Amino acid sequence: MLDQSFYQQLDTFYAAGDAAGAEAFLVAKRNVAEMEENQQDLATIYNELMGHYRTAGNWAECERAMKGLLRAIRALHLKRGLEWATFTLNIANAQRAMGMLTEAERNFLMVRDEYEAELEPNDYRLASLYNNLGLTYRAKGQVSIARS
Repeated sequence: MLDQSFYQQLDTFYAAGDAAGAEAFLVAKRNVAEMEENQQDLATIYNELMGHYRTAGNWAECERAMKGLLRAIRALHLKRGLEWATFTLNIANAQRAMGMLTEAERNFLMVRDEYEAELEPNDYRLASLYNNLGLTYRAKGQVSIARS
């Protein structure tokens, strides 16, 4: 089971500007979690890998990590809730970055429904969601919707 030290170690790599080290760390952790068939850890690791590859612009690996995350979400039977919404928000961000705008919009809207049902109106996660949804609409050329 991953704990806070996982994030501390990962942050240490990024703080040192060692993206290759962060990737190697994540891949090693993924390999262990796959061997153990630990779907909860796999979801977290694939989520981090997806963000890593999205930031690096490595779309093939980003998509591979996204598919791994989706498999873990299914294995965990996550269909709603804040954990599901966080993973889905990150998937939508990756889809937007990869130009999969229709898929990203669909996922952002599902997250919106979950966040509006679960979160207080002033929760920062809603602002993040609306910002990213707006960026998706802008990328689709729907500026008036993006503004709203």
